[in-house]
Amino acid sequence: MHLPWKRSLLVSSCVLVMACGGDKEPEIVDQPAENVADAMAQMTKAAEQMAAGAESNVPLIPAQTLQDRFPKSIDGMERYESEREESGAMGMKMSIATARYRNENRSLEITLTDAGGTGMLAAMGAAWAMVDVDRTREDGYERTVTIDGNRGFETERRYEGGVDSELQVMVGGRLLVRLDGTGIPMDATKRALKELNVNSLIP
Repeated sequence: MHLPWKRSLLVSSCVLVMACGGDKEPEIVDQPAENVADAMAQMTKAAEQMAAGAESNVPLIPAQTLQDRFPKSIDGMERYESEREESGAMGMKMSIATARYRNENRSLEITLTDAGGTGMLAAMGAAWAMVDVDRTREDGYERTVTIDGNRGFETERRYEGGVDSELQVMVGGRLLVRLDGTGIPMDATKRALKELNVNSLIP
């Protein structure tokens, strides 16, 4: 991948999540925060709620179910590898499935991560879920988006001879979908997302 941009908000949110345990679902704000300070305050509150939370009764989407969602080919690329796992740490459980596709000089990695009703992934995505982002550079852009009613974050970078893209979407406040494309523009990455029909995975 040729995506060197550092998104400090996203990294900060992940640090907050990994620093705490517990399973209580954090409070989800109705509107994005107006600035970075507000976003960090909201993420801190979510982390504190998770640390003090009780066991969630919402079952995970089985990792096998997530893995079965990956087609054999997507946008002209063949799947050459897929894997799944179910893990837990500090009272937090996750189902994860990953698939990798390629064709000549193009490749795509897709990861589906579910944390049930713990709210952990909502907190991990809080950076771009709570702050509106719209940045344009000479070589590309990054911005928050809404796709099929789901909050997301997309990045595209063009360089000599190619283009890379990254798309993250939070589905139902619990399923984090991430697509990393090398040599693939954003419109193709979005076509791949549509083919996955991830909304149907939420019970």
